Amino acid sequence: MSIKRTVHINERPYELTVDNEQEEIALNEAVDMLKNKIKEFSKVVTGRDKNDLLAMAALEITTNYVMQNKENSFVENDLTDRLKTIDQWLEQNM
Repeated sequence: MSIKRTVHINERPYELTVDNEQEEIALNEAVDMLKNKIKEFSKVVTGRDKNDLLAMAALEITTNYVMQNKENSFVENDLTDRLKTIDQWLEQNM
């Protein structure tokens, strides 16, 4: 069941389609996060228009997302390596 939603960012409407209620909740959280970042930047950065603030907010959020994914990947790989070591030990000692 697809759900059509219109979100407003910088007073502009954007129509999006989400597949389920969980995606809709995630979309709402993402929009709130983006609006909050724009508001933060508007307080500390002067002389920028709304599109500049939107780009800066999107870049910061995306950078944090990329860094988190890399960290998660490292942790996942580390855990996989440790589990393989434990599995090998168990096979040798059982």
